[in-house]
Amino acid sequence: RVRGLRGDVQYWHDLGSALLHVRDEIHAQPLPDMRLIEEGKSRALLPGVAQELYLIGREAVLNALHHAGANSVEIELAYHPRELRLRIRDDGVGMPQHTSSRPGHWGLDGMYERAERLGAHLDVLSRLGAGTEVALRVPAAAAYPRSQRSWGWRVLERLSHLFRASR
Repeated sequence: RVRGLRGDVQYWHDLGSALLHVRDEIHAQPLPDMRLIEEGKSRALLPGVAQELYLIGREAVLNALHHAGANSVEIELAYHPRELRLRIRDDGVGMPQHTSSRPGHWGLDGMYERAERLGAHLDVLSRLGAGTEVALRVPAAAAYPRSQRSWGWRVLERLSHLFRASR
């Protein structure tokens, strides 16, 4: 977070790359392979939403790198018209069902609280021996800035362009 205040973390420009670089914070070796999968056309995110998504994703990546004993970690960002999806998957050891309520462990609770503030839905799916998936779905209205022009205006512009092109 301190790095973010100093401007070193560029999650508001490229959330996927910022999450891949979380790996640079870990000094233990060997580290699992990490891969970014992006679906749909990348879209600008509201700055406060980008920060919360980065912090949720960072926590999930750090958990995978520190605790999972994984061989691979996948970060998936899917930009859809109705929602933004962020998923972090690992093929590690999994975790017990009630991890979030253990004394001294606030990571999962914090992730759920951040998701709730965004109006997002967070699922943490894990089975011992089968890895973990953190899946976050954020409604488009909460994730993406509103366009300067209305939907109707954009349709009229397209129709006008098509009409001029057909002449």
